[in-house]
Amino acid sequence: MPEKSDWIKIIIGLVVILVIVIILLNLLKTQIPYTDSVCNPVQVPYSDKVCENNPYVYNVEFTACKGYSAGILGIGYQPATVICKVNNLENKAGTFNIRYGLIIAGTPITKNEPTSIYASSSASKTYTYEGQAERCVCEADPPLNQVCRDVIRYRTETQCNDVTKYRTVSIWQSLFRSS
Repeated sequence: MPEKSDWIKIIIGLVVILVIVIILLNLLKTQIPYTDSVCNPVQVPYSDKVCENNPYVYNVEFTACKGYSAGILGIGYQPATVICKVNNLENKAGTFNIRYGLIIAGTPITKNEPTSIYASSSASKTYTYEGQAERCVCEADPPLNQVCRDVIRYRTETQCNDVTKYRTVSIWQSLFRSS
C-alpha cells in the first residue's frame, strides 16, 4: 500500500494533469455552426395605373359673322349675326360648353350652352342682335378625356434569409455550452 506522501504526489500529479487538460481545452479552438437571419432591402416591381385628363380634340369655326345692315327702306335688312360651329374630332361623344355671341359697344353679349356632340360630328349655335356689333365670339370648353396607362413602379421591401454562420469557440466552451 502506498504511503501518505505517495498519495499526495498522485493527487498533485492528477491535479496538474487536469489543469493541463483544462488549459489545452481552452486553447484549442473549433467552429460551431449557428443560424442567423440576414435582411437586405430589395426593389420589388408592381403595376400601377396612371391617368391623365386630356381635353378632347376639337376645332371652332365661324360659319357666319355678319355685321348689322339696315338696308334701304327696310329692303336688305340684316341683323348682326354669328353662327358658331364646334367640331368634335374625337371618336366618342362629349358635352362641350359653347360660348357664342357678339361684342356690342365693347361689352360681350354671349350665351353659354352645354351641348352634347356625337363622335366626329359638329354642333352649330346662332346668335342675332338688332344693332351694330363690333365682332363675333365663338369659343368652346371641351370635355376631358381620361387616358390611363399601366406603368411599372418599384417599392423597397426588406427580404430576409436564414444563413448558417460559424462562431469560433474553445473546445472547453463547446463541451460545456448550453444549447
